[in-house]
Amino acid sequence: MRARHLKRFGLAALAGPPLAAMAGAVPSAAQYGPYPSAPSAPTHHPAGGKSKAKHKKKHKSSGPTVSIAGKSASKYRFSPQKVTISSGGTVKWSWQSNAPHNVTFSSLGKHSATGSSGNFQLKFAKSGTFSYHCTIHNFTGTVVVK
Repeated sequence: MRARHLKRFGLAALAGPPLAAMAGAVPSAAQYGPYPSAPSAPTHHPAGGKSKAKHKKKHKSSGPTVSIAGKSASKYRFSPQKVTISSGGTVKWSWQSNAPHNVTFSSLGKHSATGSSGNFQLKFAKSGTFSYHCTIHNFTGTVVVK
């Protein structure tokens, strides 16, 4: 019956003794060479630690981006330390560092997640001068909204 199925699919040459001899054989792991371990999947930890399934399209920045500079506690700083924007504008913070940081506006009750890398943005609807700081290393910055 097996030969008939093989002929039906155009595999009649495989119906002979070699196939019959293999019919009762059970493969073992020893028959196969060692396989290299699979590479680990890349991981991504967005700011705040929450994964977002949908990716937003990137738009042109509507305001300045502030980074965190420095390699030691006495040298950490926001760069630039002071930014000026128009009312309704947005400031973005983005950093990669050797230590955890955050962006905290105590007077506004707004803050970023704390981490050695992160992204944060804040839109300013009203004019004024807004001070912020890193609660870990206590360096400061200022946003002036005109």
